[in-house]
Amino acid sequence: MVYILHIDTSGEKAMVLLSADGQLLHSATSENSRNHTAEINLMIEAMQRETGLSIRQLSAVSVIGGPGSYTGLRIGMATAKGICFATDKPLLMPNKLELLVRAAMDREQGFDYYAAVLPARTQEYFACIYDRNENPLLAPAHLFQTDVVARFTSLNKKVLLLGENDFLADLTENADYNFRQETEIDPEYYCRYSFESYNCNGFVNLASSEPFYLKQVYTHKPQ
Repeated sequence: MVYILHIDTSGEKAMVLLSADGQLLHSATSENSRNHTAEINLMIEAMQRETGLSIRQLSAVSVIGGPGSYTGLRIGMATAKGICFATDKPLLMPNKLELLVRAAMDREQGFDYYAAVLPARTQEYFACIYDRNENPLLAPAHLFQTDVVARFTSLNKKVLLLGENDFLADLTENADYNFRQETEIDPEYYCRYSFESYNCNGFVNLASSEPFYLKQVYTHKPQ
């Protein structure tokens, strides 16, 4: 049996999942975005109590590598790496944008393109576009709003677009788009995807891997 622990601290919610051979066994979420450090470990402890499964029985750990909150990504990565180093288990690190798009492909067929756009900062976004054969037209990237508009207005085929910002709905109003207010990862699909990645040895280098920040980190000196 392949047991995989899944960790997502990329956004406002922290999520911990446990799967067995790709099937979801346990799920826990916390919306306390300011305390992911404490919450994530408490959820992992609760998972062990409720399932009777020790972290040493895990086959692998999967962590959402980004994009997302800079601090949140570092917390999730540190937690996942700590478990992997302590138990000598491999690490999987899927990209959140790609997961959103691939889950949409699995759920809804018939589109020429599948895309996801997540907010980064004011008028800045993380985005990706894939065709129906899973080839990237735009690999996960950081874009300014003007670039997003240029990219998406140039698509003249049927598109499924996932996101949450009102300007995306306006952008797709006069085009052949289907817009979904969707930014959260489907837990069941995440479990299946991780199991497939595990079977394909889709592991990352534990020592050198780092989050998919995609954008430059800005620092501000105190006045």
